[in-house]
Amino acid sequence: MEDKLLPLGSVVDLIGTKEKIVIIGRGPIEKIDNIEQFFDYVGCLYPQGVNPNQQIVFNKEDINTVIFKGYSDAEEDRLNELYLEWIATLKIPKGSIHYNKASSY
Repeated sequence: MEDKLLPLGSVVDLIGTKEKIVIIGRGPIEKIDNIEQFFDYVGCLYPQGVNPNQQIVFNKEDINTVIFKGYSDAEEDRLNELYLEWIATLKIPKGSIHYNKASSY
C-alpha cells in the first residue's frame, strides 16, 4: 500500500473480512478505552451507506484490496501533503482497527 491516502469514495475490503467499505473520511480521532487514537480512515459498509452506529475506523495497513479508487485532483494531492505533516507532529498514538460496538460488522 502506498503512502498516499486513498480518496474519499474509494471502496476497499479489509484483511480478514469479506465486506466492502466505502471511505467517507480521513484522519479521524477516536476515544477507545479512554485513550485518544488516530486512524487513517473512517468508512461505512457498502452498499448500505452511512449509519452513525456502524462507522468503521481503520488504517492503510488494514486494507486487503482496493476495489475502487475515488476521485482525485490537485486538492487531493495537497491534502495528502498536509496529512503527512499533521501525523508527523501529532502527539496521539495511531490506533488499531476497531469496529463500532453497535456494528453488526
